[in-house]
Amino acid sequence: MKFSKFFTGSQLSFTPSSRTKIYSDNFTIASKLRNENVEHISLGANKKIEFLPIRVAVTFPNLIIYSAFLCSIKKVTKKNFQGLRNLEDISVTSNQIDEIEENSFQDQTELKKLELSFNKIHELNENL
Repeated sequence: MKFSKFFTGSQLSFTPSSRTKIYSDNFTIASKLRNENVEHISLGANKKIEFLPIRVAVTFPNLIIYSAFLCSIKKVTKKNFQGLRNLEDISVTSNQIDEIEENSFQDQTELKKLELSFNKIHELNENL
């Protein structure tokens, strides 16, 4: 699977190639090297992304902003944000999300903004 990676200072954007489809809920952004400088990750404007990656904290432990917009993401799970304790802003707008697993955001003690607009969510569990 090939990705274009755009790194500008503390921001990293991932864009799958036009022939790649992210269809596994075990999709990871993994690297042998941790990058503690990346504070913002963006997965956006690609309908081929159907799932959020897991184990992001292993590679990017200091994320503050996490955005995934205009994709085809269907579900949010605990594994998507696990260990990302510094996150202040999560935006997963304009996707196909219809389910958010209980306690998906339990590690985000610094969370100030959670944006879920323009999805297919009909009800929210009180234990997000």
